[in-house]
Amino acid sequence: MVSAAELEVRAQAKAGRLVDGEVDAARLYLAGDAGVDEVTSWRAEVLDAMRTSWDRTHHG
Repeated sequence: MVSAAELEVRAQAKAGRLVDGEVDAARLYLAGDAGVDEVTSWRAEVLDAMRTSWDRTHHG
């Protein structure tokens, strides 16, 4: 079964918001295994927006 976080990463990648090198970072970030310091500032903004969206969708 594919997790909701994985579906979000795939959707963001398909929309062109993530490039190949950022997909793994996004997966780690959404899984809570990486911090914002481990990604570029642009990537951090995108991933923070993804996490906020994911949190609102899945945690009310």
